[in-house]
Amino acid sequence: MILKGIYYSRTRVADRCAECGGDDVRRYPAFTARGPKFVVKCQHCLALLREEEPNIEEAHPPFWPLTRQWDCTRAG
Repeated sequence: MILKGIYYSRTRVADRCAECGGDDVRRYPAFTARGPKFVVKCQHCLALLREEEPNIEEAHPPFWPLTRQWDCTRAG
């Protein structure tokens, strides 16, 4: 996965997919509508197993906006 010259790897997770029972489950950074997250997805059926909040040490995204962790409103 490439984001403006920054390479992210997909880390294998010791978990099984609840949808298809596959064992190729990976954890990687993604940008969602709710902000940057780490997603854990099955690589066979692409089922989303869970989303995790990144911490500062994981450097995703490579910059942190000032509004990080502010409460959202219905307007956005």
